Amino acid sequence: MVDNRPPAPSRNDPRIAKQLGIPGLAMEAAAQKFGWKKDEAYMVGRTPGQWQVMISRIAISPDTKRPDPAKMEVKIVCIDDDKKITFIENQGDQRAVPRTN
Repeated sequence: MVDNRPPAPSRNDPRIAKQLGIPGLAMEAAAQKFGWKKDEAYMVGRTPGQWQVMISRIAISPDTKRPDPAKMEVKIVCIDDDKKITFIENQGDQRAVPRTN
C-alpha cells in the first residue's frame, strides 16, 4: 500500500467480474442449459483470457427440511473475454466442452 491507498484490484478480482456482469451471464447460461434458477450460489475465478464461474445448488431433504450435501450439484461455466460461453461438463476433466443448445 502506497500513500495509505489500497492496491488497485487485479483483473481476476471477483468484484471486476461482477462489474462486467460475468456472474449474470453464467447464471443465464446455466438456467438455459440445465433449467437452474438464476439465484444459485456461485464463485468466480479467472484464468488467462477466461472467467470461470462455479455454480452450485443443493437439494433440501424432504425428511429433515435441511440441505442434503449428497444431492449437491456443481456446474462450471466458462466465459471467454469475447463472451463465448462453454461448460466444463465433467469436473474431473478440465477441458471446456462447447455449449450446445
